[in-house]
Amino acid sequence: MAIIGVMRNIESKFAFEDHDEVLTRAISLGASDEGFLGQADHFYEVARGRLKLRIEDGRGCLIAYMREDRPEERQSDYFVCEVADPESMRTLLDSALDSGPSITKRRHLLLLRHTRIHLDELQDLGRFVELETVLDETEVWNPHEEHVEVVEALGLTDALRIAGAYVDLLPKRSANG
Repeated sequence: MAIIGVMRNIESKFAFEDHDEVLTRAISLGASDEGFLGQADHFYEVARGRLKLRIEDGRGCLIAYMREDRPEERQSDYFVCEVADPESMRTLLDSALDSGPSITKRRHLLLLRHTRIHLDELQDLGRFVELETVLDETEVWNPHEEHVEVVEALGLTDALRIAGAYVDLLPKRSANG
């Protein structure tokens, strides 16, 4: 397993049904279409931040991240560790930690400059758009400015913003099950 050092991005999430509109706008701005991904995110209770095991088309990665839960754009600090055997890792995590809910989604990935555009369709929750502008201290540019520009250019300025993670949108489980 290779652990990648701390990475940072600025992110925003929006409840937005019209993926075709966002796709058309993104392509007209020069975004590259990276195709579709099937993802299952399994969350675990941890002392700080969030921890999830992502299983994507048979591959896995463990992602730990810290960020404020607020609707405005926010910085996210995260670590990613590739997992060779995600199902065994899930068994291990399920036995060692309190497991939380899981999210299954179909993600359409677009790349525009330093921003990843995710057109997400979540099972039982609907359609969302997530933007992640990657921070890179080696380049001279303003990531906050780019993030705001992309939000405006994609027509998301007035869309409903989501404060937390997708998993927070699920109905809360009762203590009895």
